[in-house]
Amino acid sequence: MNTPCLVVATTGRALARSARRGAHPVFVLDLFADRDTRGYAAACRRLPACGFAPGLEFDAEATIAAAGEFCPPPAPLVTGSGFENNPGLIGSLARGRPLFGNSPETVAATKDPRRFFALLDRLDIPHPETTTLPPRHLDGWFVKTVGASGGIHVRPARPDDGNDPARYFQRQVAGTGASVLFLADGRRACIVGYNEQWVAGGPPAPFSYGGAINRMRMSAGMRARLAGDIDSLVEALGLVGLNGIDLIVRGDDYAVLEINPRPTATIDLHDDHHIGGLFDLHVRACQGELPESLRRSTVVRAHAVVYAPHDLRLDPSFRFPDWCSDLPASDDWHPAGMPVCMVHATGTRVAAVKQLLHRRRAELENMINEPTA
Repeated sequence: MNTPCLVVATTGRALARSARRGAHPVFVLDLFADRDTRGYAAACRRLPACGFAPGLEFDAEATIAAAGEFCPPPAPLVTGSGFENNPGLIGSLARGRPLFGNSPETVAATKDPRRFFALLDRLDIPHPETTTLPPRHLDGWFVKTVGASGGIHVRPARPDDGNDPARYFQRQVAGTGASVLFLADGRRACIVGYNEQWVAGGPPAPFSYGGAINRMRMSAGMRARLAGDIDSLVEALGLVGLNGIDLIVRGDDYAVLEINPRPTATIDLHDDHHIGGLFDLHVRACQGELPESLRRSTVVRAHAVVYAPHDLRLDPSFRFPDWCSDLPASDDWHPAGMPVCMVHATGTRVAAVKQLLHRRRAELENMINEPTA
């Protein structure tokens, strides 16, 4: 398919890169318009945001207007992150266009904690104890915002957290963070890869997405159970295209935290292994064409998000190392807790790649903290 597509996402860099690999021309509307996104896309425009906490949000009216002028119908629409709190915006943007992504109804059902965790119970899929009412004893409980993404909204529950329909509570469970990237055609899933995943761990939002590596230790039995559960969720929710599921793994057990009903950041870790890129497979899956199986990546890849430790504006002369992506414009303002860029590492051994990634993240953090002349 060489028809130009409109990509709308919080950040469109990974999708634009993958589309470029498959020779799909894309016009990107996102909240950053990073330098590398502009390089991969046929054109890229920055959208205004209407909020920061609990996360960057699209200005719906401005987004609809920009889409119509920038890449009008009938150009197909590809949706990324940013619609979890306003699924109806997908419907507005998709008028007169083929939609390569999940429907507004599917996104709404997936991100509504009452409906989603009730579905997990019906399908007998394990998950942490979750409630919309404040627990009597708050120790060991998180409070989360309905429709938010990226983990920036997650924090320990407090006594002043009353009944709020925009929040829900989830019991903390011990284990290792993990995610599964998968393709879906509305009936079944095809696993792209398993990832170990971690949180940023520092202020002001310690539970923000910190990064991932495209390896995760799981027994064959656990992978088979998890694949069956994902198939059940795909059929029940009507999921299509690239999606991600987040979970906590402990021993041979797992607990599902959420589904991200759209291409996730971990496409970075698997895209290079597929000729033509995952964007092409995403479009095909949305049209009902799903591969029977995919080979796993033979290269260990990892990435990590670097967040601004304080309000920050980089000097125009600042140069990012080659192992960075999502490169902001030289005059961008980065409020504390906002992402600055992504750092990457590759290799053949998990431990070595993790160590390299840790060193590079620390190096970049030191660089952006150096006082300018």
